[in-house]
Amino acid sequence: MFRQYRLFQRIFRLYSHRKPGIVNFRQFKNIIKLNLLTGTKICCTALMAEKVLQESLEDDITKALQEGEDAIIKLMNQLKDFVVVVSQEYRSCLLKQMEIVKKASDLGSSTEIWDELPHYRTLASELNNEIIEYYTLFKTLDALAKNKSVLRDTGDHVVKDVLQVFQEIQTFIEMQVAENQKMEKELLKVLADSIIKETIQDVSSEEY
Repeated sequence: MFRQYRLFQRIFRLYSHRKPGIVNFRQFKNIIKLNLLTGTKICCTALMAEKVLQESLEDDITKALQEGEDAIIKLMNQLKDFVVVVSQEYRSCLLKQMEIVKKASDLGSSTEIWDELPHYRTLASELNNEIIEYYTLFKTLDALAKNKSVLRDTGDHVVKDVLQVFQEIQTFIEMQVAENQKMEKELLKVLADSIIKETIQDVSSEEY
């Protein structure tokens, strides 16, 4: 359920990435209903995912805890995979913003290219929030797994195994977050350079 829901989110986001006019799930589902995407994988996945949009993520954690060590580790790895994929999308979105800013700066403040920027800023914010959500769930799952009272028929070795996996995955996730932050700083520099460039252009225009 968790994977299907996130897959639907991802397909929606990638589609809206190409179609900036579509900005929410309702509009996207209306397109499905109007059969504009009939016969495509997007349509099939969306129809399948309609039934799981309201599923609680906490249910996945509860189920994993009930099933034991293997299920817990599997869910941890799934959350890691989600962080990786969404981080890649996030960095791609930041890169797109940098490209827009650089191009728009060269053409001047009056160019319509600036109008493309808000869409990608909103998208980046959504992606970043999703990364935070996954990481929070990951840490919550680890904290619950360390509590032996919530594990069924397990002993100390299970807690140690889960802790080891958690530490390995946490290190990997932190590397992804570091890459994200690195690109965020690059974007800030591009924005700062754009402001400086625009200021110089304005001063030059006033002199003439």
